[in-house]
Amino acid sequence: MAGDEKKDEELEELRKALKGLERLRKEKPKEYAKMARAQRR
Repeated sequence: MAGDEKKDEELEELRKALKGLERLRKEKPKEYAKMARAQRR
């Protein structure tokens, strides 16, 4: 079941990234908007 462990790790990384994005959106909306625009390309 080593594959499941890896998936959990990736999910945890995603969760951390999402939390960071949420914080960024609340605290620095301008920075967030810039990042969002860059990612849409």
